[in-house]
Amino acid sequence: MPPSREVYDVVVIGAGLIGALIARRLAQEALNVAVLEASESPGGIAPRGVGLALLGTPTPYATLQEKVGAEEAEEIWYLTQENLQILNETLQQLEQEGRRVGSFRPISSSAEVNNLQQSVDQLEAEGYEVDIDDATELGYLVALVTKDDIAFDPQQMIEALLVHPNITVETETEVQEIHLPESETTPLTVWARKRYIWAKGIVLAGGAHAVHLSRFLGSIVHPLRITSVDLRNSETLFTPLVLEHGSGIIQSEEGRWRLVGWDPIEQAPLKHLTEIAQQLCPNSPVLGRQSAWVAQSADDLPLIGELPDLPGVYAVSGLGPWGLSWAFVAAQRLVALMIHDVDPGLLAFDRLSKRD
Repeated sequence: MPPSREVYDVVVIGAGLIGALIARRLAQEALNVAVLEASESPGGIAPRGVGLALLGTPTPYATLQEKVGAEEAEEIWYLTQENLQILNETLQQLEQEGRRVGSFRPISSSAEVNNLQQSVDQLEAEGYEVDIDDATELGYLVALVTKDDIAFDPQQMIEALLVHPNITVETETEVQEIHLPESETTPLTVWARKRYIWAKGIVLAGGAHAVHLSRFLGSIVHPLRITSVDLRNSETLFTPLVLEHGSGIIQSEEGRWRLVGWDPIEQAPLKHLTEIAQQLCPNSPVLGRQSAWVAQSADDLPLIGELPDLPGVYAVSGLGPWGLSWAFVAAQRLVALMIHDVDPGLLAFDRLSKRD
């Protein structure tokens, strides 16, 4: 290695929201950070999704308790509440706007009505501001209504986060390989854009592309295709709709509805979105559609840690299509692990092995 070659303290691979948050927090620790993005501009999937950070999970609370236990379900909702608090703080620091819009989460199965009422009773007892409302006008039965969900512009936030004297952003720089140090005194190396980039530490941030750089990561997350469809519709949704236990979401703005959906089983989100559009707004003309891939874990929660197959390389992955509901708390815990060796707790890699 030429002695004059700069060695970054950390290279962050991926300039989506999670990568930008991590880069900013590391830069504020006086570290010299490079952010490498394969696309021509930062943003990740932000332009193709909706800017909504959710309180809790789309799955009814009582169902979540049956799946993971009461204690873990309580912690999951607390973590998403913490995520919203960090989001609010970040918006204030960047002098950007966020709106407390809540969400409307309808259900169509009569068998789930009692489950939803039980969920509301439990959440209210734990201090959350939730309610049940009629949803028959939308073709559903009832809906869980939350108040704390926040709408914001993730693309605007990403661009602002990356403006820092300790951050260097390189776009159109796809990473092909990561090489481990040859000795304890040499750095990690990243092969990208037909050149090497040296770093003391590396972070794989979020996107589905990261599974190609680590076999371990590829074994614990899987790619999920999401599709967004923009429709012209003059009706306004003052509260975003979270549909089918989180397999779709609708948000409206300035005469346009954006439908974002995914189908983990058939990987056919466009068909799923077409069915939703035919039910809710059959006469709305399509303005455009886009697709992207995200990484999702088996239990839909983020995974944080140092990669066992790549020592010195850390990752935040598995955030799935509801990544905005986890990005802020996940970034905070990843940086706490890197800088202060603080255990990520429930979000750690070993969560899945403990369940097995």
